[in-house]
Parts: sequence; C-alpha cells; structure tokens
Amino acid sequence: MPVGASYRTSGTARHSIRLHFLFVTSRARAILTGEVADRVAEILTEIAAEEGCEALDVQVSDRLAYVELVGRPELAASQIALRLRKHSAQRLLSSFPELTPEGAVWVRPYLVSTYPISQESATCFLEDYRS
Repeated sequence: MPVGASYRTSGTARHSIRLHFLFVTSRARAILTGEVADRVAEILTEIAAEEGCEALDVQVSDRLAYVELVGRPELAASQIALRLRKHSAQRLLSSFPELTPEGAVWVRPYLVSTYPISQESATCFLEDYRS
C-alpha cells in the first residue's frame, strides 16, 4: 500500500483514522447559538489538538455539535469522545455559567462513525433525546 500525504505517522504506525462524532445537548435544549456556538467550535478544535488529533470540520447547530477529526491509533473513539464532551462542558460552563443550572451540557450517548454522518442520521439521533 503506498504511503502518501493522507497518512500520518505516530510512533511506528502509519495511519489515516477519520472519525465523525455527533453530540447532543442535555435534554436536547437549543443552547448552542450565537456566541456560545462559536465558542463550542473553538473549544472542540482546541481539545482535539490537545489530544494529538486534528479537527478537520466542526459544525455547531442549536442542539448538536458535529466533529470530524483525524485520530491517533493509540486512542479509542470512546476515549476521544469522553475527552471532547467532558473538557468542552467544563470550559463552556466556565465561560457561560448561565447555560445550564444542573451543570450538564451534553447527554452521555454520542454517535461515532468512520463515515460522514448524514443529516437524516443526525435528525434521528436528536429525536431520541428531545423531551
């Protein structure tokens, strides 16, 4: 297999691990708007970089955050998701404490795929968490 520019090197591994994550706000509330949405995108990009991953695309709508990133072979998708959700919630709440009185930004379940997540899949996933 030819190793080209689309592959990365990490230790002894050459890899191209693209992961797509979808996170839903707690109780599917529409809290990711305006300045908050911009901050969420910045935070998720920062956290990905801190974990040695590269955020290729971050999209935020009022109830959803979508992250496409290039992962590392030594990190499981579940580890990346945990770190993205946990650290983004902490940083977001320190910037915007009024967002949620109970201190939860995201629901615990998330969607992860090695293929891009379609709008239809995102809508179905969101519907599961609307109150």
